[in-house]
Formats: sequence, structure tokens, C-alpha cells
Amino acid sequence: ELLKKQGGWYQVKAGNRTGWVSADYLNVNGSGNVDNAPSIGSATTTARLNLRSGAGTNHSIITTLAKGQKVELLKKQGGWYQVKAGNRTGWVSADYLNVNG
Repeated sequence: ELLKKQGGWYQVKAGNRTGWVSADYLNVNGSGNVDNAPSIGSATTTARLNLRSGAGTNHSIITTLAKGQKVELLKKQGGWYQVKAGNRTGWVSADYLNVNG
């Protein structure tokens, strides 16, 4: 759910959490909701893995994923994947993913 726009960023509400995302990565529909990004594949974690707010270890940790957890791949940036794990979306190091296919 979009709350407000500031420059190239949107303040959004996702579940019970509120934060900011780049407008570059949103498909906004006419009702002001955001369409989920299409999946580019799936993967399984090969170790306990931090789900981060951005592509790099300098970004904050959203949660920790268990070894063997299945994730949906949304996009790749350098050595990082943006993934959806359950109802959470964040970034993980590609080094700890076993990509299917």
C-alpha cells in the first residue's frame, strides 16, 4: 500500500511494516497499490542467511532465513538476489543460494 511519494521513493506499508522503497522497483496500478515484481526463478538457502534491506552487508537485517528455506528470486544485482521468503522481501548473497534450474 502506497502512503506517500518523496522524490524517487515511496513510503509503503507491507503487512504490518512501513518503510521506503525506490520507485524504480514498483509497478503502481491505478488503485495506488503495488503489483508484485515477477519471479525470475526459485532457490533454496544453503546456510542460515540474513535477509537484508539492500544488496550489501552494510544494509540492515530484516530477518534470518533457515538453511534449506525455499525463496522466490525477484532480481539479481551483482552478487546479490532480491528474494521473497514467505511474506517478506529482501536481499541475500548469491553465494548461499542453490538456484533451481
